[in-house]
Amino acid sequence: MNLIIKSTISAAIAIVILLISAAPLFSQSSATKRNKWFVSGSAGMAVLTGEISNDFVPLKNEFNHQPGWAADIKIGKSIGGHFEPAIRLSSYFFTGTSEAPHFSANGNHASLKGTLYDQPVEYRTLTGSVSGIIRYYLKEIPGKFVSGFRFDPFIEAGGGVVYMGSQLSYQKRPPGATRSVVFEKGTGNQPPPAVGQVVFGLGTKLGNPDKWHVGISYNVDVVNYAVLDAVHNYNDNGIRNHAKGIVSKFMAEVIFPLGKTSKYSGSGGKTPRLPWSP
Repeated sequence: MNLIIKSTISAAIAIVILLISAAPLFSQSSATKRNKWFVSGSAGMAVLTGEISNDFVPLKNEFNHQPGWAADIKIGKSIGGHFEPAIRLSSYFFTGTSEAPHFSANGNHASLKGTLYDQPVEYRTLTGSVSGIIRYYLKEIPGKFVSGFRFDPFIEAGGGVVYMGSQLSYQKRPPGATRSVVFEKGTGNQPPPAVGQVVFGLGTKLGNPDKWHVGISYNVDVVNYAVLDAVHNYNDNGIRNHAKGIVSKFMAEVIFPLGKTSKYSGSGGKTPRLPWSP
């Protein structure tokens, strides 16, 4: 088991312990408490929408970015009337093209100091991440025994670690070149770099919270690394911008509540407990 896998498992375990230990702080009486575990899966579209410097200045776009796919799995629990912390395992893949390798890194980065051919290039990026997030519902979260169609808008934020691999290649290997790859990071025999990210989102749940239901959301991942497009960024003085990549995701989610529910509640009715309830 390598260091990256160990780090991922350790982060996930820490988030689980924090989530479970915090639950009693928000607990209510057994007749009214809303605490409810859930698991969900999401799928959608991801695209690199831009890069910013450490001074939050947008950097020049050097590629025609193409959308790709995104997917994630979450497990979490509603706590109190509005909050829902969760662990999210995510992945996304996207590409981008340029008519020729004319970049700010040319002559500055070691991989772009040699011979460059005036031919179209393409980058390909694949990531995986583990994040802790907390979602805040603008309406009060319904109790365990509420049924019927609901519209539950939310905002969310969090952070975690993302592992990535990116590769810049000529779309066709140039005549006389030994390979089509210009630069790669975290692919082949290279271990994928692990970097921090912060995540934001907004959306809504739709459906009966007592049964499986759906959600839609717009998410932004801000990744603390400059090679989501496989090319480092440099300013006019040849100094590297330690940029951050901004990834936009449009997601559709299917949510499955865990545990049995009942139409009875209150001190005189049934109050079934959900898995791991405090």
